[in-house]
Amino acid sequence: MRAATLTRLSLLMAGLLGVQSLACTHTADGHVDDPRSALVARRGIVQLVDTDGSSMPVAPETQISFIAKDGSQTDSVQAGLLCRTDWGLTVREERMSSCLGASPLIAWDDIDGVHTDTFDGAATTAIAAGAVIVLVAVVFALSAGKGGSKSSSSSPPPRRSSGSTPTGDVGPPSVARGPLSGGGGGTTVFIGPRVIVPIGGYGTSGSYAPRVTDDDGTLFTRTDLRRATVRGIIGLDGGACVLSPGSCFSAGIRGGVRLYNLAELTLGLRVIQGWGVHDYARATPVLGIAMHGELPNFRGFALSLGGQFSRTAAMDFYANLLLGFRIAPATHWWIGVFPIHPTYLSWSDGRGDLWTIQSSLDLSADF
Repeated sequence: MRAATLTRLSLLMAGLLGVQSLACTHTADGHVDDPRSALVARRGIVQLVDTDGSSMPVAPETQISFIAKDGSQTDSVQAGLLCRTDWGLTVREERMSSCLGASPLIAWDDIDGVHTDTFDGAATTAIAAGAVIVLVAVVFALSAGKGGSKSSSSSPPPRRSSGSTPTGDVGPPSVARGPLSGGGGGTTVFIGPRVIVPIGGYGTSGSYAPRVTDDDGTLFTRTDLRRATVRGIIGLDGGACVLSPGSCFSAGIRGGVRLYNLAELTLGLRVIQGWGVHDYARATPVLGIAMHGELPNFRGFALSLGGQFSRTAAMDFYANLLLGFRIAPATHWWIGVFPIHPTYLSWSDGRGDLWTIQSSLDLSADF
């Protein structure tokens, strides 16, 4: 099969990964007995537990809204923008580096339940894996049969900026149970079914700014927020052929980044060797594109799907497609098991094309 054809197919796979990354979320609703104690991040995630024992994970990228005891519901906001204060929860703007000046959201005493929408990386990766398996089967069939023949997500609802006037459909105001603590003699008014705005009696301007103490601040640390967006990764792996014309071995080392706790982009060096029907030994640089999809309820397990690609003077084209899972025995460390990863080699010296099926183990760390 010509290298240009496989190049197009590899780009198609990369496009599939991008489209499928918008696919799945884990939605949960539940009652929270003691929100002030429960809403504490540990190792980059808040594990809320409903009264029935079910888990409601909250990560920095989670969209979360709070249900008040009178039945009203707040706007859905990104959990990474939440701030803890002595009064309750506030929301900072994305451009704000601290919680000072954040907009009030809801008081601790008013919280009755939560609604969360968390990205489900494992389900998304599983859907993408099904599509890629079909694609690989088609490529393999074309390669074996004809040789050289050619062949929506919804955006989150807008959140009002600090000090702006709520817009959209606004229902009749209803007064909450009593005054807020910690800021003076104001009253919380629920405007419509979702927006919570404290008004009146807080300073000369009539607006309320909850006091941020030394022990209060962002719900997630700056490291948590950074790791939710980008984290560095390093890894090494080794494997052997389980189905091929002859025997083969491969090993590699790589480094790169994981974006939004899903997409991995890496550069590495791979050593491949075969003997028997085909004798070869090469060290080749590789570009890696992969998905690392973690379970929302258990961040210690992830499905992995991706590939490594190379084209050099000695090797017309090299493609190594990976499908497996990873477990985290310790924080930041992952052990990967890849029982099946088809590998394609096309030599520049006229030796033709070669397909092999390999299995491998992988050790990686993120930081």
